[in-house]
Amino acid sequence: MIWFFFTTLIFTSIVSFLCFYIFMMRKKRRPIVTVGYPNIAEANNSIVNASLMMLKNKRTVMSFNDEDSLYVKLARLKAWLKRDNRQKEYAYLNFPLAFLLLGILDTHQRSGELALLDKVEERCQDFISESGELLFDFDKIDQATFGLVFLRLYTITKVKKYLVASDEVYKNVLSFVGDDGILRYRKGVDVAFIDTIGLVCPFLIMYSDITDCEQAFILAEKQIKNVMDVGLEKNGILPFHAVDLTLNVPLGSVNWGRGIGWWILGLAPLAAKSSIDKPNEYLIALQKLIKFLDTARLDKEYWSQFIGHTNDNTIDSSATLMFLLASQHGGLNSIKSQELLNVIKHCVDSSGVVLNSSGDTIYINKYSRAKGASELTQGLMLSLLSKVSL
Repeated sequence: MIWFFFTTLIFTSIVSFLCFYIFMMRKKRRPIVTVGYPNIAEANNSIVNASLMMLKNKRTVMSFNDEDSLYVKLARLKAWLKRDNRQKEYAYLNFPLAFLLLGILDTHQRSGELALLDKVEERCQDFISESGELLFDFDKIDQATFGLVFLRLYTITKVKKYLVASDEVYKNVLSFVGDDGILRYRKGVDVAFIDTIGLVCPFLIMYSDITDCEQAFILAEKQIKNVMDVGLEKNGILPFHAVDLTLNVPLGSVNWGRGIGWWILGLAPLAAKSSIDKPNEYLIALQKLIKFLDTARLDKEYWSQFIGHTNDNTIDSSATLMFLLASQHGGLNSIKSQELLNVIKHCVDSSGVVLNSSGDTIYINKYSRAKGASELTQGLMLSLLSKVSL
């Protein structure tokens, strides 16, 4: 009888705790409410302040789950109880934070505020030593974006440790190259994901420009050419999610917005190396894609998570901001303040947090249904704001 009483008590306590935890998580979660700012300067101030608050976080804001469901909440609780930080570390030492750092650096270079540079350098102390040694395991190709951060810091400060760290990132990137010269998204998996183009190629091209490493440029160009050869749909405009390197066939969706974004972010630096008068094949490809995207733009203001016919026509801020920024980097369009304000009203709240960003993609044909804030979109928005007149 006593055994039954204590078992019931323990069971009731666990259920009560779970119910309380889920209630508090739902209470904590804010509804997505965006606002229209009266001018770009006011929007910029709010977004910069929110970005600096986000930078203080040691926990990733971007969703790395399929959806914000009961199962996800219970999985988080289980990890917390077991002190299992693997998912937390996976998300934190990943591309969203790198894009936030890049956005803050863009803001620093536009404004000249040294405090912004100091905050980026302070955070990078978590990632590299005073001699430039990486303080984290480079175990995913997504981390090449930190190399881009280090290169930007080197060009601004001329501090050698940032160049040494960039060298280390480059060496690690080479370990993901297969015998065919194509980068694997994950070691041992013979599939080339479109994500790799936007996550790695900008770093390789900038690394080549700064260090005169011709091999880095050749490697970047090979990744782009591989997509152009076997990774685009029949019209040669939209990229598939991936290419099976064993079968040499494309896989997955061609209208995944952020996938297209990864493609043009990697394509733009090569396109920028030619002129409108004498376009190279990369600029021609970028021009065709931007022209198509202009026709698919919803209300002439933004793009959704999937391009074309979809059952969700709300903005995906990650895809939208990638398209706009890549168009800038490729030298095709110069975004105006009002155009950016029209985007901001769909995805920025009163505190300056950029919302409506789709979560991290799970796998080919399996996309996140969660939308919310993200370091990725916060950084992309900062980069775009640095291009407009305030």
